[in-house]
Amino acid sequence: GITVAEDLKWEETVATRVGKLRTVIQWFRYLRTVLSERMMVRMYYAHAFPHLIYAIAVWGSSKGSSSYLQPLVKAQKKIVRIITSMPPRTHTAPIMKRLKILNIQNIYTLRVCAEMHPFIHPSDEHKNRPEHNHHYTRANQVHTHNTRLAASMQQFIPNTNKYWNKHRPKHAASALTVKYMQIWNSLPETIRTEKNIKLFKLVLKKHLLEQQSGQ
Repeated sequence: GITVAEDLKWEETVATRVGKLRTVIQWFRYLRTVLSERMMVRMYYAHAFPHLIYAIAVWGSSKGSSSYLQPLVKAQKKIVRIITSMPPRTHTAPIMKRLKILNIQNIYTLRVCAEMHPFIHPSDEHKNRPEHNHHYTRANQVHTHNTRLAASMQQFIPNTNKYWNKHRPKHAASALTVKYMQIWNSLPETIRTEKNIKLFKLVLKKHLLEQQSGQ
């Protein structure tokens, strides 16, 4: 589960994730002696990935420098090295790119954007989804007159006569919602405008992997 500390920090939640991964790491060390790399990747998504993605949209961060996430980052890197039978301290970025495995901060970004997509691009497929209290609105609906903010929240779409309006929440006091909108607005416009959720996640993952390999 998730543990919320009195100071709203997430160290205890991350420690719980790491504790669950320790058992997986020990198990993977044995499995690597009998399974191929391809099968080990499947084991990663079956047994390690669920611990990494569980409620990550709440406790995660898109900043790789976040100190509270470092134990989990190290645990994931250890698993990746075990999958490929690489020695300790081996640089994991090229390995993760080859295996198409996202790091912690990009898993967070993918999860947040995947959860936001149905609200930005509503469809009949999601008409039975649970009610939510995010209340997203377009920036150009906030004021009837032009402002610097409205201009900054609007981008011209090349080769068209249309403008793409970035989104922001009605209640700016909601820290999580504001953070989600900042992540969504940071995506390339070609990704944000993809209405099919499956294609959206595929394109976004490819984009994140390309960014990840350059870090």
